[in-house]
Formats: sequence, C-alpha cells, structure tokens
Amino acid sequence: MLSDDDFQQISKDCDLQQYKLIQEMRSSVDHATDSKMSVLPELELTALLSARSAQDNIALNFLSAGSYNNFLPAIVKAEQQCLDFAKTLSNKAADNVIQNIGNQLSAVAETASWYVFADDYITLLANLLIFCHRESTQFESQAVSKVLIPATVSPVLRQALRSQLKYQDIDLVIVDYDKISGCISLQQLEQFDDENILAVVFGWPNFFGLLEEITLISQWANNRECQLIGLSNPLSLSVLSSPFELTDGKLDYLLGDLQGSGLAVNQSGISASFLASRQAISGELKSYLRSQKYNRKLSFIDAYLSQSGISGLTQSANKSNQNLNLLVEKLCSIDGVSKKFTTTAINECVIEIAQIDIEKALKILAGHNMVFGYLLQHEFPELANCVLIYCSDQHTQSDIEKVVKKVETVVKNLSTAGCPVKPKFNV
Repeated sequence: MLSDDDFQQISKDCDLQQYKLIQEMRSSVDHATDSKMSVLPELELTALLSARSAQDNIALNFLSAGSYNNFLPAIVKAEQQCLDFAKTLSNKAADNVIQNIGNQLSAVAETASWYVFADDYITLLANLLIFCHRESTQFESQAVSKVLIPATVSPVLRQALRSQLKYQDIDLVIVDYDKISGCISLQQLEQFDDENILAVVFGWPNFFGLLEEITLISQWANNRECQLIGLSNPLSLSVLSSPFELTDGKLDYLLGDLQGSGLAVNQSGISASFLASRQAISGELKSYLRSQKYNRKLSFIDAYLSQSGISGLTQSANKSNQNLNLLVEKLCSIDGVSKKFTTTAINECVIEIAQIDIEKALKILAGHNMVFGYLLQHEFPELANCVLIYCSDQHTQSDIEKVVKKVETVVKNLSTAGCPVKPKFNV
C-alpha cells in the first residue's frame, strides 16, 4: 500500500514546471533526428488512440444539454488522480484554491468581480433570488416577488428552481420565446410593463445554444429597475464578448456551472459554481450564498485552470464549435434535415428532421452505438422532431462523417420495415 509520502512524490512528478523542463530537454536534442519523426499534438494523438482502441465499444455521443465532455490533458488527469487520494484541505488551502480559480476566471470578463462557490449553480441562483427578495422588503411596502425566466433556459434548471422557491413566496414566471429565432423578444417582455418585477434571468447562451438579445433585455430590465441575472459557463465566455460590456454595465450578476472547466461529464455530479458581479458583493451576500466551504471538485478545476488557463478553454471552445458547424453543415445537406432556428448557434444546435418518427430514429442510431442528441419534444411540445446536438473538441472528422452517413441512411429507410439492429441502450 502506498504511503502519504508516496502520493506526495507522485504529485510532485506531475508538476507542470518539471513537465516544462522535460520539454526543454527534449528540444535540445538533435533536431535532424526529430525532423524525421511524425509528431502529433496531445489532443490529436489522444483522439487517434481512442479511435483505434475503442472502435465501437464506446457510444459515439453527440448529446450534451449543458454538460460538456471536452479534452483534458494527460497531465491534468494525472494530477486529478493524485488529488483523489489527497487529504482534506485546510481552510487556508481551500481559500487559496477558490481564490486562484477566481483570479483565472476574471480574464474572461475583466469588468466583473468573480467569486467561486462549492455549491451547484442552481442552488446558488435560488439563494441569490431569495436574498434579493428579502432585500426588496427593506425598500418596498410590499415585497416584489415575480421573477421572469425564459422558456429557453434549461428545463431541468427551471423545474429545480421552482421546487427550491416554492415556499419562499417567489413567483417564477416562464416567458415564451420567438419560434423563429429561438430567443425571447422585447414584445414578450413588454407584456409585464405594468407589473413589479424582482429579476429577469436569461441564458448566455440559452439552452438551445443561441445568444439572446442581451442589449434589449438589459435596457428593459434597467427601465423596470429589476435585477438582471445571466447564466453562462467559462467555456462559452472564453469565446464570447463580456456580457457586462455588452449591457453597458446593466447586468447585475452572471453565474453558472464550472463543470466544463476541467471536469469530464462522468466527474460532474454536483459541480462547483461561480458568481460574477459588476460590483464587489457584500460580505453578507457572500455568506448567505455559501452553504458549504469546499468540495474536492474545486481542486480538480484549479488543476485544469492552473495547467491550461483560459487559453485552454478558448482553444477547446473554438475546436468544439468548428466541429459543430461542420456537423450541422453536413447534416443539413440531407433531404428533410435543417436547422430549426435562424440565430447563430454556439456549443449546441437544434436540428429538425421532418416527417419521420424521431424517437424511432434515435433508437435505430442507438443500435449502431450512436447517441444522437437530446430529444426536445417532451419538454418543448412545439419542437416535435427536433434534436439538440453537440460536438466536443474530441470528435474527429471521421466521427462526424460516420454519424452523418448513418443519419442519412436512417432518414431514407425509416419508412420501410426498419433497421434489424436492436438498440444497445434506451434513449
């Protein structure tokens, strides 16, 4: 059995400085010999090894619905494995981890003050709304309790938030969206012009992977003197303009999940979260929002950001969107397949496959070890035959061509007796 000293030595062996030293030593060898060798970046090499070893043993997955499975460098995985066996951090060490994550994340929106929490972002949002509701009683004769949240926000979040706010005298009102753009419009907000509103919550991007009209939303919220709260994630923010700048300082809070910042999907569970504000938040609010001090996933996220930084997130997001655009372009070349909304998509995209039994199509694809997106028609009845698809930076061109070819076959043959291959799992 390994001792604590052994684990500390393993952790030291994973240190980035030693990794850089090794790289410098390798660069000093005879370049004439190196030039004869084929060199692949770690991302491409990992993808190649995965393709060769796994083949059809692992399902080809194009489903995300807000949980991202992007590339983690081997050095980060090794460090995370060491952290799995590490002792519980002291309060000072935990504070250092949280502070380091906040400092790293501040690069994606420099105009904001950043705070990191061990709680999941839905709990964080619920506590923030409860705090704002209680604060409103100090300035109004009657507490303002109505919160507007678009239908374009994750249905899981809306359901969980409604449960958490059920006994807090906060009225969660769902705002419908424009069926062409996939985003909420000013007209849909204007129906609440004569009502007192506590807060407006929106996704950046929204659940469909679309960017809301953030300028119009912020102007309306500012005129109504209500709180404006955005939901996002560092992966998206690394390639988008700062929402604080786009709203000219009218955005009050930006919060979200840190899962895509160093955690694989199978590591996520209840992940940590962040809160960014245009102004430093009070100690009272910070204390109210934090229900737990630390969880181990914060160290995992810190390991990733310390090694890869925001540039690693940016590279990952750009590659993912490049793959997504290629997948959507190829899918839309198939008869009967098209993009559902006109707005440009980021991270994920809604695809409509007309005049087929979409659930049967997904089961056939499952039979070929392919998870082709998130079926929307159960939470969004108006989006029948629509699927929310996603690409990560780990998907290869071969993966994309494979799924496109199979989707084309399914669309053409679905009206016949059907594919004889039975699903390996339910969808």
